[in-house]
Amino acid sequence: MANNTLNPMPSSNPLDFFDNSENLDLGMNSTAETFLDRFGRPRNTYQAFHNLVINAKNEVGPTVNAAKAAVNAARDEGVQDIGQSVAAVDAAETSAIAHMEETAANLGDDLNNKRYDTYAEMLADPQTRDAVMAVVDGDEDPNLDGWYSWSASSGAWRRFAGQPAIKSLVDDQFYREADKLSGDGDLVMDAQSGQMLVSLPLKLADAAVFIAGDKEPFRVDTEQDHLVVNSALRRSVDIMDGSEGHSDRREYPEIYTLPLSDSALVFGLQDGSIALQIDTKNRKIKTDFSFDWNIEQRPPSVYVDAPPRLERNINDPDYRLSGRLYQATATIERTGSERYWLAWRADNQLAGEGAGNFAVLAYSDDGGQTVEEYGYFTFTAADDPLNPLPIAQRAGRDKHIVDPMLWKDPDGRLWLFFGVFGNNKLMDGVGGCWAVICHNPNAEFPVWGVPFRLSYFGDPRHPVQVNGDWYLAVDGWRSNALYPPREMEYVGPHIYKFDWRNKKLEHISQLPPNNGNQHSGFFETEFVQRADGSVLATCRWNPGDSGVLMSVSTDMMRTWTPWVNYLALAPSSSSRIWLGRSPSGRLLICWNNDIERKTLTLALSDDEGVTWPHKVVLEPNSVGQVTYPIVTFGGDGVILIAYDNERTAKRQIRIARVIEQEVVAGTSVPVIKTVSDPFNP
Repeated sequence: MANNTLNPMPSSNPLDFFDNSENLDLGMNSTAETFLDRFGRPRNTYQAFHNLVINAKNEVGPTVNAAKAAVNAARDEGVQDIGQSVAAVDAAETSAIAHMEETAANLGDDLNNKRYDTYAEMLADPQTRDAVMAVVDGDEDPNLDGWYSWSASSGAWRRFAGQPAIKSLVDDQFYREADKLSGDGDLVMDAQSGQMLVSLPLKLADAAVFIAGDKEPFRVDTEQDHLVVNSALRRSVDIMDGSEGHSDRREYPEIYTLPLSDSALVFGLQDGSIALQIDTKNRKIKTDFSFDWNIEQRPPSVYVDAPPRLERNINDPDYRLSGRLYQATATIERTGSERYWLAWRADNQLAGEGAGNFAVLAYSDDGGQTVEEYGYFTFTAADDPLNPLPIAQRAGRDKHIVDPMLWKDPDGRLWLFFGVFGNNKLMDGVGGCWAVICHNPNAEFPVWGVPFRLSYFGDPRHPVQVNGDWYLAVDGWRSNALYPPREMEYVGPHIYKFDWRNKKLEHISQLPPNNGNQHSGFFETEFVQRADGSVLATCRWNPGDSGVLMSVSTDMMRTWTPWVNYLALAPSSSSRIWLGRSPSGRLLICWNNDIERKTLTLALSDDEGVTWPHKVVLEPNSVGQVTYPIVTFGGDGVILIAYDNERTAKRQIRIARVIEQEVVAGTSVPVIKTVSDPFNP
């Protein structure tokens, strides 16, 4: 593929037009049977269909020729009883039709499943093959609706005595409508047993999602071959055994048992294999998939359901640097010897936080000296050349990205975590924790995948390693009455165990209230494991002596001490800090050592955060706000800090560079580089 942008559909990017043109040429003119589309999926060429037609002709042709030969033989030999020839022709025609039907079936036509709107329509369509399945759906007499099987011996349709529908879930109604059972698979019946078979699409994270009322009993993930079941199900219906794990934090409605059968419900994959079976006779789920009980309920209102797209045109006036009105909340991560990636929040229409904000992706190949923009993750639809619209009128402008966070996983892949809001509001009361992965961040032409959701709620921070496993803090904001949270149980800082290989979160704990008996504000949670095994967490609070709060866990983050003022950092502003550990083993913190968002300072601790004796002020003479530092590490003690400088005035993204040994010695002189400036693009 010439460009291989992997931009999601629909895309008006000229690079994608070029790739689509190449695909069309391959599809029409290639002599191979398949080609790869611009998403890397195999597709059939016209040559493939040509070969199928030739094969069909080769199968049917000899049969027809045999029929002709039979007629000619009868004529030439002077057969008197023409009936024998007619019979031979009829037999040959029947054989040819059978061959054609078989060939058509091989081409994808389903000859064994029929659907009729009325019972009379079904009766008017007798079949020639045994065990053809049919469903009547829409007859004026609902008693005639249902599943039938054609009996060739009796020449009639037979209705299943026990209609194979599931008599379960809320009010004896199993929600199988298209908007309740999601997935692209077909719903079919097994002709032998009449058992329900649900065909699931392959390689889809939410291949099937079951909804009962506004609750979710379970979902099937065929991308990871994984089944997730709500553990609350165990309390209401006795079809499983051995339930373990974190329970859903909602009250689950009464659920009734499925019919008594060792295969009450069967899920089949599109490749013909069985994904799972619900066995109500032995009260088990039978599956070869991985299995857990951790499920997060979909909230009644979700304002961001589709992922943002990646805009690669860095000269687009709606996104280019020279038109930038707002830049903030930078993040940085080192992926190679001299390659560093950055991301930050920006907008070319709005001078501040709000709907339409996008995430800038950029990288440096000279150790952070200079930065080149790569593209922009945005919810706003691309402009349509055939129907151009101002950006303010395009779809998706009511959504925005907040607080991008970069992280390199143990396999060397680069992750971008970010929060989302919609409903054309600064905060929609729900949020959403999303991520996207770049598998080749050090390549000459790096490629980013499609963003995916990790949680319906909150705003993610960056992963932290504790006892060899990775954990992620996700903040459920509670700002004020103007932006009330929709689900109070998700408000506050939460800690999740992060299965980065399988892209899953497991809830561990909620940190204590930070304002009396309630959670308030923007938490911007940071945490780090200390030498004694305990975990120190920090939380943003009001400016002054209590601008940063601290809490400690001694049981792997399942319980926490009440928040107290982190006086070792006083004075401090109400702003995001960065807390972590340097390669030397010292704890490191970067924060505004000022009641205002100024005096951006980096400090190192020799005693696991009790004191911070080694300090260097990165921005001693800042006139405006310098905020939201994120730290990464180079070689030989190099520390790089990315942050924003006056988000709506100067609109700069800066990188400060210090050497750890010099900070400890008290001789550090930070080197500051402005790497993104709309006034000097």
